[in-house]
Amino acid sequence: MSILELYDNSLLGHSYRVSYYAGELTKHCWDDEELQKDVEEAAMLHDVGKLSIPKDILYKKDRLTEEEFAIMKQHISYAKHYLSLLSVNPRVCEGVLTHHERWDGKGYPGGYEGEGIPLIGRILCIADSFDAMLDSNRVYKSAFSLDKAIRELEENKEKQFDAKLVERFVALVKNEKIKVLSSEDKGVAFSLEEKIAIAEKKVSKIAAEKKLYKEKEELK
Repeated sequence: MSILELYDNSLLGHSYRVSYYAGELTKHCWDDEELQKDVEEAAMLHDVGKLSIPKDILYKKDRLTEEEFAIMKQHISYAKHYLSLLSVNPRVCEGVLTHHERWDGKGYPGGYEGEGIPLIGRILCIADSFDAMLDSNRVYKSAFSLDKAIRELEENKEKQFDAKLVERFVALVKNEKIKVLSSEDKGVAFSLEEKIAIAEKKVSKIAAEKKLYKEKEELK
């Protein structure tokens, strides 16, 4: 059992599904197995910083306050620290650290915009948002229908998302080249086993460093 499943079962399932959506989009857009591998690994690790977010915020049943959201956003900083302790491909790190950037420059943590956002970050932004919209395990909102999720992606082209990538992703979903996973799918149904095992090994190493990091923070 992975450390992410021990910490938050729904988070692990979300990571599997984001890895599938992002990997499939990459596979259909580029003939580049290394890029696809990096995208899938970044997707598995994209929320690893949430391991250090207080549980009362991470599991809150209502919408976060502004103060709580500011704390939640710190998961990118935690991820940066954890990834720095590992031998993770720099391109994977870029994707993890920029998946909350927006095309219009209103994202975080760097406020990058347009093609200034690394490609993997732009791919993950779409996959992460799509799964979050469909996820019935989000306690503070009801899951969107597939049609509503697609409309949300299309309405936010050139705002939150890369328009060309959204158009390609939506076409693949509508043509059933990308299957829509349920909130219970955790990776068993698709062939990412080897890539997921690699990512989970890295996550386990991160968990081993977590205690040391907290101890260092307490000494400051």
